[in-house]
Parts: sequence; C-alpha cells; structure tokens
Amino acid sequence: MKLPALVLLFACTASAAAEKKEERPSACTIHVTDSLGPVHLQAASPIEALIGLARDRHLCFAFENPGRDLLEPAVDLTLAKASPRAILDRFLNAARPYDITEDQGVISVRPKKNRHSPSLLDIVLPAFNAPPTETLEEASVSLNVMLILLRKPKITGLGGGIGVWPNDETIGPIKEKDKTVRDLLDLAVSRSNGASWMSGPCNPKDLRNGTLCWTVAQYSHGDAALETAKTFVAAQRRRRKLH
Repeated sequence: MKLPALVLLFACTASAAAEKKEERPSACTIHVTDSLGPVHLQAASPIEALIGLARDRHLCFAFENPGRDLLEPAVDLTLAKASPRAILDRFLNAARPYDITEDQGVISVRPKKNRHSPSLLDIVLPAFNAPPTETLEEASVSLNVMLILLRKPKITGLGGGIGVWPNDETIGPIKEKDKTVRDLLDLAVSRSNGASWMSGPCNPKDLRNGTLCWTVAQYSHGDAALETAKTFVAAQRRRRKLH
C-alpha cells in the first residue's frame, strides 16, 4: 500500500461498527509447543500452508523477512501429530537459523542474522493509542503513519485510506507507551479474532514512499486471508528474484 508523500491530511476510513468492543479472549490460543493432532498441509509455499493452518486452528504467526525456505517450494505434508514448532522445523533451513519466539500468543519466526540489521520494526514509538472502534487494518496503517511522522516531523499529516470489510473486527482500546513497532503489531494481532502478520526486511528506506513493509492477514476475511499470504509470498519472491 502506498501513501502520497506530500499530502497534508491523513484520513483513515472508520469502521462501520461503532458499538463498544466486547470483552473476549485472544484468538491466539495455540502456543508454539501445543499438540495440534493430525495435520495436513497443502499449498504453493510453506507460508501459505502455515497461514491456512493458522486460520483453521486458532494460531497467530509473525513471519519477519522470511528466507527462501519459507517462500518455496510447494507443500503437501500429512502428520499424525505435531506442534507448531515441529511443523516449522520441517520447513526451516538449518543453514539459515531463525529465532522462534512467542509474544502475546503470536508465534514469531525471525532470521537470526536480522538481529543486528536496522529494521523499522525495532523503532520504539513514544505512544500508541487506538480507540475502541479501531480495526486491525486501521491500526496497521496508523503504525506506518506514526513511523513516517516520527522520521519526518515537519510533515503534519499524510493522505490515504484503507478498504473496509463488512466483518472487520475492532482491536481497541489500546494505550501503550515506549513499545517497538514489532511489539505493537503482536499486540494488535492478539486483540483480533485471529490474524497473522508478515514483513519484508523493513529497511528504513521503505519509508521514503510511504510503503507498508508488513501486511496483516485477518482470518475473518476468509479466503482473502490466504490471498494476502499468496500476494506477500509473490512480492518477496520478486524481491529475491526467486523462480
């Protein structure tokens, strides 16, 4: 998604749902070592297979700058019993080690070599406030806008908008201080009815044209969640020139 760089008004389309957010447990209820029972994965890439599994089994993932091992090849795998960690171990290349952690119920997969690389996801935001009616998509865009304004304080606003789905869920209210973008994405996803987020390298240069360097797949969007994963994988393949 691109936001015009010189427009002085940022306008996010508000969610049609204005009623107060109901109290509910996080949809991220499966932990990294929990047994999932029988599992069948079939998709054009490991990430697409894992997002499909996550949508069906109440899992939440965060794939940060995934390598070739998660972008290809096609998957057709049946397991009698497995945990999310065991399934990830099937796909991940030991030569490109990853950190697998869990935060707010979100299982994060991050290349270890990225620990010391500059990333927008490591930036600490002084404050992040989401009203009760804020949707997950709006929160995602708001985080990007805050990054742009933090890096370019002379800009007083940005133009742009997001699509509204009939079944968008609200994730507010959220009031946090001094949290990284990564932490806030995990928190927003954990407050949803089920979602995962995925990012590219998220280099500082990604802010030059307002491009979102991450994307969110909401399970309430049905097959569109799988299309989001498919589009993300295709974009990362182009970035790496994989065929």
